[in-house]
Amino acid sequence: MVAMSQVTKQLRTLVPLIACVGCGPGSVEEYDAFPCLNAGTLCVTLEIPKNYSGTPRKLSTGFYDTSDTARIPNEQLPTIDYPTIVAGEDYALSFKDMDFTGDYFLMFILFDEDGGTYIPKVDIDYTATTSDAISIDGGPIEIGSMKMKLKRAD
Repeated sequence: MVAMSQVTKQLRTLVPLIACVGCGPGSVEEYDAFPCLNAGTLCVTLEIPKNYSGTPRKLSTGFYDTSDTARIPNEQLPTIDYPTIVAGEDYALSFKDMDFTGDYFLMFILFDEDGGTYIPKVDIDYTATTSDAISIDGGPIEIGSMKMKLKRAD
C-alpha cells in the first residue's frame, strides 16, 4: 500500500505538468481579421481550394527554425477552433501580440475532424508553408496570399 501511495503522489505531480505541456498556446474562437499595421502583428490570406470538402476542426500557425516542418513547431500561435472555411474562398487570418523573434518558416495547417494534432495527416489535412524563412522582428508582418494544399506524402 505504501508503494501505491508514492505512485499516486508522483502521478498527481506529473499529470498537470503533462497536461500543460500538451496544450501549446491554447486556442481562440474565430474572429474578424484586422489590418497588419501595429508592431507584433502577423497577417495572411489563405486561399482555400475549390475542391475542399473537409470538416475543419482547427487552423494552426506553426513557426519552424528549419524547413523541416514534419515535426512539432518551435513556436506557434493560438489555434482557431472550427474556422468557417468555404471551398474556393479566401480566409483572412491575423494575429497580434506576437511575443517572440527570430527567422522562421511558417506553416498554416487546416486540421480536419479526422486529421492530425500537431503534425498534419497525409491526404486529410491542408497546409501552406512559406518557401523562405520569415524574419519575426517585432514589427508588423504581412505574408500576403498563400494557397492551402492537401498534405501529401513526401
